[in-house]
Parts: sequence; C-alpha cells; structure tokens
Amino acid sequence: LGFEQLGMHRIEARLDALNTASAALCERLGMRLEARLVDKWHYKGQWATELVYAVLEEEWRARSRWSEIRSIAP
Repeated sequence: LGFEQLGMHRIEARLDALNTASAALCERLGMRLEARLVDKWHYKGQWATELVYAVLEEEWRARSRWSEIRSIAP
C-alpha cells in the first residue's frame, strides 16, 4: 500500500523495545533496525526504549523480486 498506492519512498516503524512481536514482524518484512533510542519516553512510571525500523522502496522491491524468484525455482 505505502509504496504501490501512496508512492512513498521510505516506510518506518517505531516501537517499544519490549514489543518483541512487532520487532519480529518488522524483520520478517525486511525492515532493518536503524536506531535504538534508550529512555526515549516515560510511560506508566518507567522509561521506555524506542526501536526504529525502516525499509526503502528499492529494498522492498528487490526483496519482493527475490521472493518471487525463490517461489518459482525448483
């Protein structure tokens, strides 16, 4: 949606470092970890570390092409 329909060049995901399920999803989608912002914000009485994942359109397209090739290879 972001690259195809909205014409975005870059997509980011920002999440709490404790949210391991979201981090795993970002990695499965081919996003790279770009930043770990320690004690970025205070939430429910404690400091939280924020992770920033990102992928560029060209990286997404290259990964998509590679997945297509792998799916048709014997």
